[in-house]
Amino acid sequence: MKFDPDSQIRMATADDADALLELINLVQPHVPWNRKFLEWQYFEVPSGPARVYVVEIDSRIVAQYANVPFPLVTEAGKVAMSWTIQDVMTHPDFRGQGMLHALGDRAYKEMSDAGDYGFIFPNQKSAGSFQRSNGWHQLCSVPFRTASLASVSRSSSATLIPVDSARQLQVPKLPVRFGRLRSADYLDWRYRKPGQQYQLYNVGESDGCIVLKRYEHEDGPVMHLCDIVLTDSDRVRSVLNAAMALSASEGAEQFTAWMTQGRLGARFCECYFPGAEVLVTGHFHCLGVRRSRGRTVINTGSFVVPGAAGWVEWDGESLSTSVIRISHSSRGMMTRG
Repeated sequence: MKFDPDSQIRMATADDADALLELINLVQPHVPWNRKFLEWQYFEVPSGPARVYVVEIDSRIVAQYANVPFPLVTEAGKVAMSWTIQDVMTHPDFRGQGMLHALGDRAYKEMSDAGDYGFIFPNQKSAGSFQRSNGWHQLCSVPFRTASLASVSRSSSATLIPVDSARQLQVPKLPVRFGRLRSADYLDWRYRKPGQQYQLYNVGESDGCIVLKRYEHEDGPVMHLCDIVLTDSDRVRSVLNAAMALSASEGAEQFTAWMTQGRLGARFCECYFPGAEVLVTGHFHCLGVRRSRGRTVINTGSFVVPGAAGWVEWDGESLSTSVIRISHSSRGMMTRG
């Protein structure tokens, strides 16, 4: 049967759970879902149920495009709705008919009509297709960091105090120009993901919080940094040292995180703007000002406003600006809206 987007696209509901699971587990058998996980991911989100656009042919769901809602802090502290696009897939027997493109267009129209934002964190395989279709723009890459915990002996002045619930986390109310709203409801939902155990810690009595998760990898046990929010950016190093020492004591062999570092920004300047003295960048985890390789790296603690990344150059007499085009990355953040 030929695909007809006008009659075969609809929004899934909780009653479609079994049909969604059948498609998901067929397409990604290496990451199987169960009903409890699907309900948590799509229908228990504090901001409301996900919009799961599907193609249904002969009473079968053969393609899906999920949008999960999260409030977003934008300019001047305003809160807008954003949608994280995820779990985009088509049944192998129905590929090549433009189903995902049609689903993406339908999702974008609803976001656009409402004035909402859309985000996706594509992997290297899917980034190109999103850049070619539906008008997505790459904001930035989000590098993956890993450190060996072999023979780790890191002293630290930071004290990590375990808590039982995400609602007990002390999340500082830092000025965020652009970022996901970390409400108590959101954190409670985020860190009770079915099948995953998180280690939740407050830092000192009122210095912030950090969240870790342990998982098994073919190369050995890994501890991953999920979240770190501190009142004082100068304490990042001591808190990470404490977390790495704790991870090593629990048998982890690697410590990983998705985060940027000031020295990477300095290296970027060396490659592309060797005369630059200051670099302004943004990432949730690394708020602060650092000196690295003779340059000042200012991290605003937030992602840039939606649109392509850019640079600004002042030579003492004139101001120049342009857009940074990135051909590919191991993992990136894209937006549309």
